[in-house]
Amino acid sequence: MRTGDVVRHIPSGEEWLVAWADSTELIACGWPETFAKVEDCELIEACSDDEHWTLVKAVAASRGSSRSIRCEHLLERRLAVECAEMMHL
Repeated sequence: MRTGDVVRHIPSGEEWLVAWADSTELIACGWPETFAKVEDCELIEACSDDEHWTLVKAVAASRGSSRSIRCEHLLERRLAVECAEMMHL
């Protein structure tokens, strides 16, 4: 699961758009900022790479939340990889 995917939160039965995720936890879009264990969610619809990075950028730009900070880190890592590739490292 990753930013942009749609999941069902099994305990609540709600469908959520994922704002950020790692291997153990995810944060949903919307308010209040909602955290859940990945194991408590099932993937409903996977997003494309373009949809993923578009939402990562939007969430990172929102500033001031746990999910925005985490998405900023995703962008930083992506830029570091792109720079390394450009410099043939």
